[in-house]
Amino acid sequence: MMSDFEYLQQRLRLHVDLMGRRLEGVSELILAPKIDSIKRIRVHCRQCVVSKVTVNGVEARFEHHDFLSEVVQESYRDWNSFDLFYRGAIVASKEGTLVIEMPPTVRIVDQNDSTVDDEKKSDGETATDDERDATAVWDSSNHLPPSSTAFAPVVVRIEYTVSNPRGGVRFMLPDALHPERVPHMYTYCGPFGGLCDGARTWMPCRDLLSDKCTFRVELIVPASCVAVCSGRLVGQSLDAHKLHRSFRFVINTKTSCSLVGFAVGPFRMHIAEHMPRVAHFCLPDRVADLTTSTQFRDPHFVT
Repeated sequence: MMSDFEYLQQRLRLHVDLMGRRLEGVSELILAPKIDSIKRIRVHCRQCVVSKVTVNGVEARFEHHDFLSEVVQESYRDWNSFDLFYRGAIVASKEGTLVIEMPPTVRIVDQNDSTVDDEKKSDGETATDDERDATAVWDSSNHLPPSSTAFAPVVVRIEYTVSNPRGGVRFMLPDALHPERVPHMYTYCGPFGGLCDGARTWMPCRDLLSDKCTFRVELIVPASCVAVCSGRLVGQSLDAHKLHRSFRFVINTKTSCSLVGFAVGPFRMHIAEHMPRVAHFCLPDRVADLTTSTQFRDPHFVT
């Protein structure tokens, strides 16, 4: 049960294949155990094809039950029965659909030997924290957030893919009705607070409003595109072949996964003179509209 853990940090490295409607990623959950007799870990994971799971570097056995993939048979036409089964599937998914067995060789150890700073890190963002954390997005073996319990953190690493998603992620590509559409994609969260089509549809995580943690997100996108994500952008780079661009984001305030999202596309950025701390993004054919809609002063954004 996840009540046996504290959710310390979520790390994500996601490769976005825009034209192929595909995501390929590595999700890392850093958890602080509350007890030393943990047998299994449950994670929310929908429409993801999981290929490998490790716990502290040791490969682990897992079972994936996607209760919402097919609520009833496609030929079913009884709305009342569908609603009943649908609600049952949501309840069955509440505690997590990816069940990970704790490897026998992985031990929950006391953190007395680990060095912890005297003062705890605050939830607020500071430039110093961003600069330091930007180089530690994937350095999980040497740089982990301090444990909030008496035991050392546990790192759960999940390798997975998402192809042709049906919820939570929307790829907008040219088609017969919209041949001039500019290719782009974005994530979204449904009206149930992520219970069906939130972050769990594109990232194995703890997708409940009560589970909050900090985030380290790296998005790898086509070189012609820009990634816009929740949090603060702390770095970007272009690969040696100039085919892909990497964007790194940091969220130092503890946040629930349902409040995190991103978009990828050939966006143009616009910063209004009277709102210098707010960046606006749009597709290339909407620059004029964006400039017009942001020229009016909004008192909520003026500093």
